[in-house]
Amino acid sequence: MADNSDVCSVQPVIIKDLEFYRKLDEYYLAKPKKKPYSRKKARSIIEEIKIAKDKKNSKEGREYHLLSTYDVMTIGNKTHLIRKSEDVKKIEYIVSYEDIYERIYDIHIAKTGQDIYERIYDIHIVKTGHDGRSKMEQAFAAKFQIPRPALEIFLTCPRPALEIF
Repeated sequence: MADNSDVCSVQPVIIKDLEFYRKLDEYYLAKPKKKPYSRKKARSIIEEIKIAKDKKNSKEGREYHLLSTYDVMTIGNKTHLIRKSEDVKKIEYIVSYEDIYERIYDIHIAKTGQDIYERIYDIHIVKTGHDGRSKMEQAFAAKFQIPRPALEIFLTCPRPALEIF
């Protein structure tokens, strides 16, 4: 007989994840132009930026806009879309729609020591440890572009008291 303990321990998080995205989809139905980029769209923008940077001759209006707003950062073998900033020390990652729940959840439960983003992005972030909206907003503002409605919806969704990683 197969042991299903691993499946059962992760299932509550998946259900809450689905509830979060159901509520987030409802919100963005009324405001479709405000919806964050999907992974596919973010990858497309990364490719457009790379092509625009390689162009020697004149660029199109969209290319100028992308180059002035975003940049591409490669860490190891991962490429990230980031918001351009005058301060080179301030790096704000653009979080794709599909990754919002995971990023919010990880920041929400982050404790002291090495956490997931430090391993993935090789950065140091503020650790909130199950704190509320204000501390989470500060943590996100430092490193990630997460829409405020997503954070508010996350805080209204019930979550299991377990870590998924």
